[in-house]
Amino acid sequence: MTPRLPLPSSHRVLVPVLVALALAVGCGEAPSAVSDAPAGTPTPSPAPGGTVPLGPALGGAAPAPIPAPGGTPPSMTTCALCHADIVERFTGHPMADAVGSIGPLTPDVLAFGEATYTISADGRFDTRFADGGVRTQQVVGRIGAGVLDTSLVVADVVAGRLGTTDHLFFAPLEFLSGHGWVPSPFVDFAGTPRAELAITAECLSCHSETDATGLPGAAAGPGRQIYPRHQLGAGALAAVAPLDCGTCHGDTSAHADRMFGPRDSDEGLGLVRFSGLDLGQRRDRCARCHLEGEARIELTDLYGGRPPADRPLMAVRPVIVPSTQDDDFRFVGQLERLSLSRCFSESPAMDCMSCHDPHSAVAAQGTADFDARCLTCHPGQDDCVRPVELAIADVTGRAARTDAGCVDCHVRRSQPFDLGHVSTADHFVRRSIPLPETLSARPASGAGPGQWAIWDDGRLAETLATPEGERWREGVLAFALYKFGHAREAAQGLARFAPPGSADALTPTAPAPLVPLETAPLFHYTRGLVLEATGDASGARAAYGDALALDPAYPEALLNRAGLRLAAGDVPGALDDAGLLLLHHPTAHKAWNLRAQAAAALGDVASTVEALVRSAELWPTDALVLRELGRAQLRLGEQAAARRTLERVRELQPSQPGLAQDLRAAGGSD
Repeated sequence: MTPRLPLPSSHRVLVPVLVALALAVGCGEAPSAVSDAPAGTPTPSPAPGGTVPLGPALGGAAPAPIPAPGGTPPSMTTCALCHADIVERFTGHPMADAVGSIGPLTPDVLAFGEATYTISADGRFDTRFADGGVRTQQVVGRIGAGVLDTSLVVADVVAGRLGTTDHLFFAPLEFLSGHGWVPSPFVDFAGTPRAELAITAECLSCHSETDATGLPGAAAGPGRQIYPRHQLGAGALAAVAPLDCGTCHGDTSAHADRMFGPRDSDEGLGLVRFSGLDLGQRRDRCARCHLEGEARIELTDLYGGRPPADRPLMAVRPVIVPSTQDDDFRFVGQLERLSLSRCFSESPAMDCMSCHDPHSAVAAQGTADFDARCLTCHPGQDDCVRPVELAIADVTGRAARTDAGCVDCHVRRSQPFDLGHVSTADHFVRRSIPLPETLSARPASGAGPGQWAIWDDGRLAETLATPEGERWREGVLAFALYKFGHAREAAQGLARFAPPGSADALTPTAPAPLVPLETAPLFHYTRGLVLEATGDASGARAAYGDALALDPAYPEALLNRAGLRLAAGDVPGALDDAGLLLLHHPTAHKAWNLRAQAAAALGDVASTVEALVRSAELWPTDALVLRELGRAQLRLGEQAAARRTLERVRELQPSQPGLAQDLRAAGGSD
């Protein structure tokens, strides 16, 4: 999911305005990608409409939420005509069921920390905070197949109606199979139950190849821009298609047309065969979703599409990882960890399919099959140095799953650092593995300046060693530096590029096959964020202008430049940018917030109220905007309207300082 990063304080004249930076970190801090369950672990199959008791829920006996009854996806029925066995195996794979609808929930009431959560059978999700505020949401789907983790997708319910905003969020609780309900990691990491994590097209991209811009309710504007980024529609999860044969093999309909219709023998099969891909391309197919890193930068729009055929994936979507790694590992870091292994570095033909059957779930493939694959490179028991008297359980801290013990002894199973209460495989294959341990959960590795690198399997090494490649690397690392609060260090790396707003600012400098940063609007937008954070407002305005020169409808660049113009007293310029944003994205409530700020700067209280009313209509659960609206209504003398607005604030967040005084001024009870 895409982290939401705060703008500098100059943008918060009336309300805190948040923007989204496309640094995908495993769907934010709530990992829910395809699970890597210990091989041999059975996966219960619920009966349609039933539930599977996988262990008591924390605070209750609620069984796990389950996917809605499915079957062979329509997109795979044609494939099944000739490949029935493969389709049958794949439909039992978590990858084929990693997103979608959800079956009935068992009602429950759970208390975690300062919040109480009430779950209804129909998917209603009420969160009551310690101050008495309540947020009501509706479960509209799930991300995750439920083997280890099920993350629920929710939309706000306002005045008893769903779909008022079409904004999607991760639910504050998720279900861990065999453990129960727990606070979602982003809530734990933030330390407040009011934390929220938006679901964007990027969050869905590893779970479905459906074009998010075509989803019902998606706030799609020019090109492939969705803004607000998480306005995908309350019906999005029912509309997205699961991963299928085409995810890896391309347009299967073209293949079917050629197989079942007249064709020229020279046309080929009309689809991708992995045997026809080179090693790097095969790795990229898996890296697209199984290489999360500290930050993943979309320099070109993939939206779940397949990696490019003409260049390495890391050249268009670089992934930043710690340059030095230890025993800790992240939940979605399979390729990152595998690349640390001698198996990987010393086996020129190794890819994920050297061990994994891509059509079968890990549990279905079984540990014995993995052991057999180890023995293709390490034949004979002479390679095993474990003394006969030393039991596998003594080496691993776990019960043995096979007699050979290759995977047991050399692939550690433990808790990843970014998801508690689960045990999964660390793909760092080693001669000797540390014993399993329970880690202190955290959202990132903890690396800092000078401790990050761009993941590379060797294809970019020569290019990155050139002066131009080194500059590109510094520019990419600036994304992670800014994301983790090191704005000054990020600015130093960005200073190697032509100054923002200069004649050369948009001139490409990166050598092939790298995507030039200067041609990516995201680069200039991020540069603007960095310059704002370091106090260079004029440079930031110019950087946002560079982003808009490449994409005149880039929403965050318009929003941020408007805020800077307003802070500098350029009210007409701010209104122009806000107007352009609304022209392209009519549901952009933050543009109305800016209009309210501009009106307030001019002393126009009536226009301030009008703009805040529009903002609140678009996002009616934003208590801070509602509070400012109530105060503005009081200044305008609209006491009854102010009372209604402030009473709504009290329902959402009664602990706001001074709210009781405002309510008394509006003639309401405090």
